[in-house]
Amino acid sequence: MTGKTVTIPDSHFIIRYLIENGLIKDSDTVAGLTTIQKGESRAWQAYIEELLYPAIVRDRWYIDENYAVTAEEIFGGMAWPMRPMISWFFRWRVMKSIWNVGMGRHSQEEAQSLQKEAFEALEARMSGHLYFHDGEQPTGIDLIIYGFLANTLATSGNPYWADMVLRSPTLLAFTKRMTTLLFPEYKLLLHRIEEADGLN
Repeated sequence: MTGKTVTIPDSHFIIRYLIENGLIKDSDTVAGLTTIQKGESRAWQAYIEELLYPAIVRDRWYIDENYAVTAEEIFGGMAWPMRPMISWFFRWRVMKSIWNVGMGRHSQEEAQSLQKEAFEALEARMSGHLYFHDGEQPTGIDLIIYGFLANTLATSGNPYWADMVLRSPTLLAFTKRMTTLLFPEYKLLLHRIEEADGLN
């Protein structure tokens, strides 16, 4: 592999490439998932990545108050006058992208109703389970769900979604478990989870 450059389009195919080339283990195979379980994982991955995530990104960049927070988090360290110019450019690009995938055509109420539906489904699916497929160790879909939850809790730019998650003992416990297992150095994220735990 030394000196070889490979261009791969997205995270799904990157993971497949790493598995097929023996660079990482397939967590689904290690866990002994059935074909049906693997299909369920793939369906949830598509639900999260293709519908829920665009709905949340729409909130971050379309709603002015959320955009102000998001811009400060991302571009706050930039010097004037580059900061407003770069911030405006990124907002324009993201809004165009969200429009092109269809989420930008929805109203704010519609986009947030999609978030609420997904939250309720995810909370119900994870309730009573350590991990998605009720095993003793995380599988690929757990990593996807965790990455999504950690991303949305590490910012203050998507308050509608974050407020629902922060009131959910089920999703908070899962996120804390995965953070402690994989990224214990994420102190700010763990602190936010523990604060929310104390209020629930």
